[in-house]
Amino acid sequence: MSFLRNLPIAVKLALSSALALGLLAAIVWSTLTMLTLQQAQDSRMQSAAAAATEIRTAWLAARGMAVAGREVMLQQTADTVAAAAQQALHEAARAEDSLQTASAEPADSATASTLELARATLKSYVAALQQVAGQRAHLIEDRDNGFITWQSRFDGTVAGAIRDAQLEDLMPSELEELLLHVRMYQAAIGDMRDATNRLLATGDSTMMGRITAADSTAEGHAKALFQSRLSQDMRDTFEDMVIAGKKMREFARRVFDGAATLAETAHTADTVSTGLDAYLGAAARGFNDRVETLAAESLEARATARRNVLLLALAVTLVLLGSGLVTGLEIGTPIARMTRLVQAMADGDTTRPIGYSGRRDEVGRMAAALEVLRMAVKRAYVQSQMIEQIPVGVMNARADADFPVAYLNTEAKRLLSDLRDDIGTTPEDLIGRSLDAVHPDIATARAIAADPANLPHRARITVGPETFDLSVSALRSADGSYAGPMLTWTPVTRQVRLSERSVGGIAGTVGQTARSVADVAAAMQTAATGTGTRVERVATASRGAAANVQSVSASAEELAHSVHEIARQVSESARIASQAVQEAEATDRSVAGLSAAAQKIDDVVRLIGDIAGRTNLLALNATIEAARAGE
Repeated sequence: MSFLRNLPIAVKLALSSALALGLLAAIVWSTLTMLTLQQAQDSRMQSAAAAATEIRTAWLAARGMAVAGREVMLQQTADTVAAAAQQALHEAARAEDSLQTASAEPADSATASTLELARATLKSYVAALQQVAGQRAHLIEDRDNGFITWQSRFDGTVAGAIRDAQLEDLMPSELEELLLHVRMYQAAIGDMRDATNRLLATGDSTMMGRITAADSTAEGHAKALFQSRLSQDMRDTFEDMVIAGKKMREFARRVFDGAATLAETAHTADTVSTGLDAYLGAAARGFNDRVETLAAESLEARATARRNVLLLALAVTLVLLGSGLVTGLEIGTPIARMTRLVQAMADGDTTRPIGYSGRRDEVGRMAAALEVLRMAVKRAYVQSQMIEQIPVGVMNARADADFPVAYLNTEAKRLLSDLRDDIGTTPEDLIGRSLDAVHPDIATARAIAADPANLPHRARITVGPETFDLSVSALRSADGSYAGPMLTWTPVTRQVRLSERSVGGIAGTVGQTARSVADVAAAMQTAATGTGTRVERVATASRGAAANVQSVSASAEELAHSVHEIARQVSESARIASQAVQEAEATDRSVAGLSAAAQKIDDVVRLIGDIAGRTNLLALNATIEAARAGE
């Protein structure tokens, strides 16, 4: 078992597949052998079935011929008779093709003989239908060009006879009798005409009785007409009418004789059609019996093949089940466990070891690789917690066209949440949006971040009431490609405000000191002015004091210049402090610079104090000199 476990997975699968393939080959060989026999059997059965189908097609075509033959009997024009006859020939050709195809299929001798009889009968049927079509066309020709033509002439002669009879010099009773014979003759011919038309339309042979009776009636009335007292012209008119009537009667008899012949020919065609149906039915039964026999043999062969295949398939199934069980235990179970451990690592649980370190197959190597991955994930998780908990806002964007925001740590979310009214959105809504959505000044940083060669980059931006030091650095994938910029947000609002207050306080102190010095100088000037007034009377004695006063004035002037210089230095200090606020990279260096500036200002203040002391001494000397001068 240990040997099997340590085999490579490909070898394990190859062994199980080889055994399964061997059994499968046996199934294939057995199946192919049986399929070859089955195909031959099926081919014979399909041939018999195809022949039976062709015979059914021939039977349907024969039925179509019979329908077309009946259509021939019912048509009333030569063109429609020809069209119906053509349809019958078309069906005959279809039947002949089907019978020829069926004759090419293997069959027993009785069925083959029946097929030959069917083909011969089909030819006889076609000849009979053609004869029927010819006789029907001849009947219609006699009706249209004979009977109907003389019918129109007869109607005209009857009208002329009735008109001329009224012009004869006859007694009213003689005229009435004459007109009665004319109308009766006309009625007899009309009855004969109706019977003939009905015979042609329906083939009703009983119409011949009506035609014979009408002919006899017409003949009797014709004789009665010529027995009347008539003029020669009237006799000629009646002669024309009788001749037209005789022609109609002759054509009526010809139509009847043709109809009788047609009926006999149609009966013969029907008899041939019945024989054709019988032959086709016998041939179809022969092929159907062959199909049933071959189908029974095929079913038996299929059952044998199915049984053999099922036995081999059962063997393959057992082999595959055993192979699947071994594969599942030796491969599937370890992979499933490692999958769960990888999922646990994805959820942050890196405490459970992978195991399977003793195996030398792919599972063992995969387990060793996953163990290395587990340690890497553990370190990465700790580092991610560090980034998440660091008290500096961290933001990451993808290196796409608009640099969409991909990550914000907790501090960044807190900082931007406090400024959501100023930036117009919440930190959660920033994910997936461009860096420009944070602040317009970010556009400059985004332009710089588009090229990783420009990074790292530092800048100071103001968002609402807050000031931040913004640092942009490049993140790279494992293959060294540019993955996107990382932005760190450090709030420096308090340091900036503290620096501004410190510089302002120092500037205020210096200004207050300068004002004090100016007040002392003004007081000294007032005192000197008063002293000069008191010693005007002793101008000569106080020239030395005046000189000292001038010295004091010069000192005060020098003090004013010193005050201006202090104000200039204060302004320069404010400019330096403002520049330090804008350009300082760190709060400590800014505070150190301000402290140094404050130290310089203290030196200036001490200098001002020294000057004020000297000014006080000069004022004291001036007072002493003035006192002396007064004495």
